[in-house]
Amino acid sequence: MRPAGRSANQVRPVTLTRNYTKHAEGSVLVEFGDTKVLCTASIEEGVPRFFERAGPGVDHRRIWHVATRYAYP
Repeated sequence: MRPAGRSANQVRPVTLTRNYTKHAEGSVLVEFGDTKVLCTASIEEGVPRFFERAGPGVDHRRIWHVATRYAYP
C-alpha cells in the first residue's frame, strides 16, 4: 500500500483539458495527482531559422527531433 492509500498497481486518475490556453493552435493540460503538464503547439509557415543556418548534408529531421526532444528538461 502506498502512503496515499493506493495499491501498488493502482494509477492516479488522469484528467485532460483540451484547448487550455487561448492563443495556441493546440493545447492540453494533463493532470495526474499533484502533477500537472501543460503542452502547447503553434504552427507557422516556413522553415525554422536553425534549418536555414544548417550546412549542406545536414539531416534536418534529426536536428528537429533532437531540438524538440531536449528543448525542456
